[in-house]
Amino acid sequence: MTMQNHSSTHKLSPWTCAGSFIFRHPIITTLFCFCFFWLYRAHYPSGDGDQIVRFTETNIWMVQSELLSQAIFVLTYKILAPWGWDGFSAVNLVSCVMGALSVWVLLRFNQRYIQIDPLWVLGLFFSSCFFILCCGHTEYYTSFLFSLLLYLHVGVGYLKDRHSALQTALVFSFAGWIHMGVLFALPSLLLLPFIKGKKEDHRLLLLGLIPLVIAYYFKSNFGLFGLRVQGQSAAMNFVPIFTKTLEKHFYTMFEWGHGLDIIWAWTKRSWLFWPLVGAAVYTHGFQGKANPERRFLLIAALCLLFFALVWHPDLRVTQDWDLLSFEAAPTLLLLLTFFPAFLATPFRRWLTAIPTTASIAIVFAGISTQADFGERGYGRLTLLPADGVHLDHITVDGHQKPPRIKGIKQDTYSVKIIDRTQKLSYNFYAAVCPGTETIVKIHPKTPPPNAP
Repeated sequence: MTMQNHSSTHKLSPWTCAGSFIFRHPIITTLFCFCFFWLYRAHYPSGDGDQIVRFTETNIWMVQSELLSQAIFVLTYKILAPWGWDGFSAVNLVSCVMGALSVWVLLRFNQRYIQIDPLWVLGLFFSSCFFILCCGHTEYYTSFLFSLLLYLHVGVGYLKDRHSALQTALVFSFAGWIHMGVLFALPSLLLLPFIKGKKEDHRLLLLGLIPLVIAYYFKSNFGLFGLRVQGQSAAMNFVPIFTKTLEKHFYTMFEWGHGLDIIWAWTKRSWLFWPLVGAAVYTHGFQGKANPERRFLLIAALCLLFFALVWHPDLRVTQDWDLLSFEAAPTLLLLLTFFPAFLATPFRRWLTAIPTTASIAIVFAGISTQADFGERGYGRLTLLPADGVHLDHITVDGHQKPPRIKGIKQDTYSVKIIDRTQKLSYNFYAAVCPGTETIVKIHPKTPPPNAP
């Protein structure tokens, strides 16, 4: 793609005042997006979110396929717990931060390589499922989104002589520490020197992949140097081709159920990107030889599309859609490489703007539901033991908690206390109201007859 300056792009596609401001001030835009994401953060866990929060609150620093992502959750929780933050809020915060960083990477990509009105870039981003991930999604995938976009950005920079092969491979390794799913995009990295015509750069690529090899050793051996890795994600979880090999499999490769899940997941992540890429190729051609970055991004998109087609959603696609969403990241960047010319006519601008706006409205409706502003109040829960009662182990809705919980969402909770000294357990329900403190005094009860 031919590099264009800011002024020449104005001749192809009109700019708005807001777009010009965003183009000049990406950091301010990023901070604004973070505030918006935090305001509309999810109030309920998604997918494995409840289990991830439990891992976070019980100081499990690493899980098998998301080594660094889980460590970031726990570190954030450790820092904020003295101020009354629970694990859920810590995960919320990390996802909002990673979502804002994803926006920053996207804006920088536009500044350096595309140079169109950033409102188009943000509009397409917010029309996809990535908008949901950024709003406090209680999974690892917002961190994965940031690291994947960073890798794609640096990969294009390598083709433009802004970054070295070593830097590109190191960023890819960083993405692997965040989430091992990036391994499906490894062919895009290995083909970069061929795309650029510098085969000798493979040595630097291999050098930069050493941290990824270490991460894979961690994953495969459940730890290293005394650091334990919790097993959670399935190592190999492909859709069976002809015969269901496990009870958890919902279908085989060529059954209707799999086809319907593929369509559902595609529309969930973005039903706009590929049709717009097709329209751009139809009007202007792919021009792969003149645009090596398009070849790179297409390879990355096809690699992650392959992942979305063959990976089995254990929690059903309605819960595991986020894992299958990342094909949309390279597809979005690929689409943006066409936009300076594609948006030159008013018809094509309207053709893009109308469905993009409609998709943003649909996604935002789901985000507003998850935010659940009517149930956002926080209170305090205090458990006071009487003489002779030992609060050795406390769980609230299955989450390990201290006797004084400074910030807990309004709800009715199932509380279980284990007194190991007396060999007794206490089970009861506690209601928490916003802005108030619920105090429960635990009185001793008679030990069972067989207790010493």
